[in-house]
Amino acid sequence: MAIASPIPNLLPFSRLNSDDSNLSVRIHELHHDRSGSRRRCCCFRKCPRFCFIIALLILFLILLLVLFISSSYSYLRPHIPSIRLAHVNLTGKASSRTPGGNAYFSIATDISMVVTNNNRDAEIRYDESTVKVFGGEDGMLLGEAVVPCFEQAAGNSTVISVTVVEKEEFVSATYVEEFEMKITKGKLKLDLRWGFSMDVSVGSESTGMVPITVYCDQAEPAALAIGIQPKCTTNFLGL
Repeated sequence: MAIASPIPNLLPFSRLNSDDSNLSVRIHELHHDRSGSRRRCCCFRKCPRFCFIIALLILFLILLLVLFISSSYSYLRPHIPSIRLAHVNLTGKASSRTPGGNAYFSIATDISMVVTNNNRDAEIRYDESTVKVFGGEDGMLLGEAVVPCFEQAAGNSTVISVTVVEKEEFVSATYVEEFEMKITKGKLKLDLRWGFSMDVSVGSESTGMVPITVYCDQAEPAALAIGIQPKCTTNFLGL
């Protein structure tokens, strides 16, 4: 009687070989990716001439840009316009009150500014801009107004008149009476911020739009009415 010999179970052995093969493949792929990243990071080590040329080209382009800007400004010699407050009038009244004594004010501020182009040969083009008015308790925002774009010939002065309106300005109960009194007597100190962009040009040459910010602090309508000007500063590049 023939007895069939058992067939050895080779499955575990084949699984082990399969896992080892897959493992070796994964290790090989991981090793390949790391070596590739090292080649990408070591530009000067692998290709020093190429990387050196690229660095020189970038520095050359930056130098050209600096030379172009400096030559344009040397040729045009642009001057920042001077700004003077000519008139400020503030009106306001409590539109509503709360049971706790707080109030909401409707405020209107009429502002006139004289802008002078101090360049002898250059024209100035002003982009659309915004005037903001701050004042009262903790320097709260009393509103803002849009100044349309305009152009200015060399040596000319332009009067800009805007009205800043704030319909619902909250004023705390402890400050309502003082706030109303200062508005009535023109004693409320105001801070004005005018941020705009200007382009100075001579013929076909121009500087491009340059941001400017004008600060006029502690402007008092009553003092301005008798010729006492607030301190106004003009910051180049809007800083």
